[in-house]
Amino acid sequence: MSLGLVLGGLVAAWGFSRAAWAPAEVGNGGFETQLVSGVIGASLGLLGVPPVANMVVATYLWKTGLGQAGIVAYLCAATLAPYRWPLYARLFGSRGALRLMALILVASLSAGLGTALIFGVLDVDIRYKLLPEQLWVLGN
Repeated sequence: MSLGLVLGGLVAAWGFSRAAWAPAEVGNGGFETQLVSGVIGASLGLLGVPPVANMVVATYLWKTGLGQAGIVAYLCAATLAPYRWPLYARLFGSRGALRLMALILVASLSAGLGTALIFGVLDVDIRYKLLPEQLWVLGN
């Protein structure tokens, strides 16, 4: 939990600085924005943050401008933390582990985009957001 607070604090310090840019501002606020956020979120999930700490880091990623697809992709891709690779290799062999990791990476990006699309189609309003671009609104 301590690591999550420290990493969350670092993300917040960067995200609220004047030099920071919000991934949700890339693109036109629709599919492109969510795709960029999803790729960034899945990439950040590979950093190896421990499970409980992920929730704190994900909260600050959201508050600093990562889109909805990016948050879901981040949390799903966290199962690909580097400290888990030897376990996957031991369980499934090296080729099986690589296939599993590729599948999880694709699934995490798909889950992020799918979640953003469903929330956009159903017009679900999330009460806390800094930028309208963090959500996938179909009118954009």
